[in-house]
Amino acid sequence: MGKSRSTGDLTAENLISVDISNDRIGINSTSPTKRLDVGGDINFSGSLYQNGSLYTGDGLTGIKSDSVSIASGVVIDTLDFTGSGITSVSYDAGTTTATIHIKGAERRGQTFTAGAAQTGFTVTGGYTAGYVDVYLNGSKLQETAEFTATDGSEVVLQEGALSGDILDVVGFKLNVDYNPNYVTTRATTRSVATADQTSFSVSYNVGYIDVFLNGSKLDSTEFTADTGSTVVLSEGAAAGDVLEFVSYVALSISTTDTTVVNETTNATRYITFTEATSGSISTARISSSNLTFNPSTGALTATSVTGNLTGNVTGNVTGNLTGNVTGDVTGDLTGDVTGNVTGNVTGNLTGNVTGTATTATTATNITVADESSDTTCFPIFTTTATGDQALKTDSSALTYNASNGTLYATKFSGDGSALTGINATDITLDAMLFGGV
Repeated sequence: MGKSRSTGDLTAENLISVDISNDRIGINSTSPTKRLDVGGDINFSGSLYQNGSLYTGDGLTGIKSDSVSIASGVVIDTLDFTGSGITSVSYDAGTTTATIHIKGAERRGQTFTAGAAQTGFTVTGGYTAGYVDVYLNGSKLQETAEFTATDGSEVVLQEGALSGDILDVVGFKLNVDYNPNYVTTRATTRSVATADQTSFSVSYNVGYIDVFLNGSKLDSTEFTADTGSTVVLSEGAAAGDVLEFVSYVALSISTTDTTVVNETTNATRYITFTEATSGSISTARISSSNLTFNPSTGALTATSVTGNLTGNVTGNVTGNLTGNVTGDVTGDLTGDVTGNVTGNVTGNLTGNVTGTATTATTATNITVADESSDTTCFPIFTTTATGDQALKTDSSALTYNASNGTLYATKFSGDGSALTGINATDITLDAMLFGGV
C-alpha cells in the first residue's frame, strides 16, 4: 500500500500546512522550512529523543564567560549577581545573546622628578583612595606616615623631597566605565638570585611590570623587560638577593568607541601603534624617543623615514632619505638622498644625491662624463664670472662634435697669435664661417 498524501489546509483556521514536494509540515507556518516547522511555543510532556536516544541538552551552552561554558544542559530561571560592578545589561534578539557590562579597574602609573622641597604631585587621570603605592628613589613609602593620597588626584609627601628625587606613583582607578579590556589581574613572582644572575623568567605584558630588588623598586633604566617572558637586570645580583616582579595582566586599550579630542596644545605628544593590523590587541604602544608629535606646530618627529616621500615638505630635513622625493622641499636638506628628486629644493642641499635631480638651483659639484661619440654637443657658459649662476647654452652659435673634436662658432675674436697646433687640413669650410672672417 503506497503513501497517501493530501494537499491544502487541514483546518479551517489555516493552522496546519503540508508541503508535499518537500515532505514538510507547518503548524501556524504557511511555508515550513523544516520537516516540522512550528510558529509559536511548544509544550509537551514526556521525554525528547534524538536519533533514538534520550536528549539531555548536552552541548548546549547556557552561560558563557569568554566562550567558556559555565552551565550547560540545565534550565536557569534567574541569574542573581551580587555586588555593584554591573553598569548595564543589553540583549540582542538576533543572536539571542545577553551582554552584561561590568565596571573594571585601571592601573595608572606615573613617574615624577621632584623639585626642591616639593610635596604635592598630581596623578594624571586620578586614582581611587586606598589603592595607591608610592616609591621615593625606589623605596616604598608608608601611607599616612610618609604620604597621603585621599582626594583622588594628588599625592602629598609629609616631608618635602630633594631636588632630583624620583617619585613613582602606582595607583588604581576603580569602577571605571564599562570597558571589557580594563579587567586587570595583578600577579607577583618572587625569585632568589644566584651570584651575578641577571636573567629571570616571568610572564608579563610589556610596559606593565614593576621590579623590586630587596624591597627597593628599580628604575626602568636598571632592567630590561621587552619580551613578555624574561626580565634582565643591568647589573648582576648578589647571591641571596630577593627579586620581586609585580606584573599587570590583560590591561589594554578599549576596543569599543573612544573619545577623540582635537588638541592644539604646544607640547610633545606620543603616537600610539600596535604590533598587529587587526584582531584583539592587548597593548597599545608608543616610542617616546623615536616618534612624537606637537599638536600646536604640527611637527611630526621621527628618527628616520624609509620609503617614498610624496608631497611638499616645509622645514629642514636632517638625515638620509632612501627613496624618491616627489614634491617641493622648503628648507635645508642635510644628508644623502638615494633616489630621484623631482621638484624644487629651496634651501641648501648638503650631501650626495644618488639618482636624478630634475633641476638644481645651486650645486657645489656635478657629475661629468667623458663623451666621445655624440656629434652634437653644447658647451655650457654663464653670464657672469662668479656667484650662483644659471648654466646656459647657445645652440645656434656654439656647438661641439665629440666624435671628431670639431668646435663650431659663428665668430671668433682675437688675432690668433696664441693658437698652436693648427694646420691647413684642420681648417674646413665650415670653420671659415667666423662671422665675416
